[in-house]
Amino acid sequence: MIKQVSLHLSQLTVFVSADMRDLIEREAADVFCAEAVAIFCYQVRKFIGAYVAALGGLDTLVFTGGIGQSAATIRERICAEMDCMGITLDPRSNASNASVISTDDSPVTVRVIKTDEDLIVARHTCRVVTNLALSGGPRPRTSRLMPACQPSWTLI
Repeated sequence: MIKQVSLHLSQLTVFVSADMRDLIEREAADVFCAEAVAIFCYQVRKFIGAYVAALGGLDTLVFTGGIGQSAATIRERICAEMDCMGITLDPRSNASNASVISTDDSPVTVRVIKTDEDLIVARHTCRVVTNLALSGGPRPRTSRLMPACQPSWTLI
């Protein structure tokens, strides 16, 4: 859902959205949306580069989740300047959301893997709740910044 927030300073209008599709849709007409998309892609590129450096190389790059498996334009922008790391996309495969979107001669295989994010969150939540129930519930934590406190809920 898009929320329009009007800032009456210089008659500036800013759109806030939790959905990348909204930003992509508006970026041609809204410089702030275009900048938000560009910054997002740049930050992802930086993280990938940092991991490649830390790992000493890369065999496979995987895109997953809502943006990773659905937004070909975002994958293209993220990988656009990464051929120095062996990442080369095949434009047709990328546009069709194929499972492998790198070129055949790309040193790094780039994959798109579908995931059910809601199921993953539900599994993690179930694991946490089960572990709390088996351990007798949460224990009070103490630190110099936060004194001991009792949990405000009980597990039934």
